[in-house]
Amino acid sequence: MRHCDTTRLSPAELPAAADALLTALGDTPSAHGRMQMAYACGCSDGGLDVIYVVSAPRSPQAAPAPHGGEAALGRPGGFLGSQGANQPYKVWRVRPEDHTLPSLANKLPLLGWYEREMMDLDGLRFTGHPEPNPLVLHEGMPRQPAPLAHGFDIHAAALDFTPQPPIVPQVLGPDIQRLPFGPVRADIVESAQFLFFYIGEGILHYHPRLFYKHRAMEARFQVPGVALRAPDLRAGAVLAERVSGIDSVAHALAFAQAVEGAMGWRAPPRSRYLRVILAELERLYNHLHYLGHLSKTTTLKVGEAQGLLLEERLKQINAKLTGSRFLRGLITPGGLRRDLDVSGLDAALDTVTDDIDSYLQRLENTRSHLDRLMTTGHLDRQVAFDQGA
Repeated sequence: MRHCDTTRLSPAELPAAADALLTALGDTPSAHGRMQMAYACGCSDGGLDVIYVVSAPRSPQAAPAPHGGEAALGRPGGFLGSQGANQPYKVWRVRPEDHTLPSLANKLPLLGWYEREMMDLDGLRFTGHPEPNPLVLHEGMPRQPAPLAHGFDIHAAALDFTPQPPIVPQVLGPDIQRLPFGPVRADIVESAQFLFFYIGEGILHYHPRLFYKHRAMEARFQVPGVALRAPDLRAGAVLAERVSGIDSVAHALAFAQAVEGAMGWRAPPRSRYLRVILAELERLYNHLHYLGHLSKTTTLKVGEAQGLLLEERLKQINAKLTGSRFLRGLITPGGLRRDLDVSGLDAALDTVTDDIDSYLQRLENTRSHLDRLMTTGHLDRQVAFDQGA
């Protein structure tokens, strides 16, 4: 992997690596937010590795090196090299033994869901996991064979199973109320169920049940046993645009840059310039959608309507510029599929800029809106870092 500083670890070395990650900066809030993700990766030898991705600043004091010493880790300070702007990610690559790894969820809570996903889809086991319940595959769904353990078959029949209630802690008491919300409901949010146990305004336990429409997108990008060709790369860009409709540019750009980094390519200057413009247009309409949605959550119906109207006006600008309201069909590995004439874009954006500024100013001067955003559901910064929020 390019742009990555990779270290091969054994399962036995994994807990010490996590300890070193937490020890380096002590109890400062940023010490707990540096593990980014973990995922299972098929290898050319037919095996399965688990990849842990870390972004961590250089420790002010050297972290104790786990078993293997500095020679095995590549540089002083153990696993924590100099990480920051324009620096490579740290990557730990671990081969499970008998499909088993020690869980790091008790040390790095952010990893809890990633480990559960790998248990569901790849058939791995994580010993000592604090919550080894189903996540992607809901209760009642068969787990053997694991859906992605031997590749993804797009033509496979749908799983036949009998749904079962979610596994939740016992929450007992005469005053406790139970509220299941979803998975079928209005609006554009994906199908999901949220189960609340509460007394009055106090929520005792909250259980999300997501992934009703899991599509195995990661596996759909893989072409097992086949050397990638240009048509495969172009098809990958089209697939990336459909990971999430409102993030078409972001996902297509991430895919294209990953391919370019792996292949040692560099997109032409004009295509890089136009990619920035496309990303900014996507950011703009998403910000307005989100501001309208925030207004809905604080019961500002007019604010919601105005935010969505401004979003629509930007999508119409997108359509006139590119032919796609969601800016699809442009980004591909190596550059863009075609050139764009952006000569009138600044004038088009000027027609909506004053209305956006006025909208934001009204939101910032609406006391009830700010009060509900700033004083409700406060999450302490330290707790956010500790829990990997």
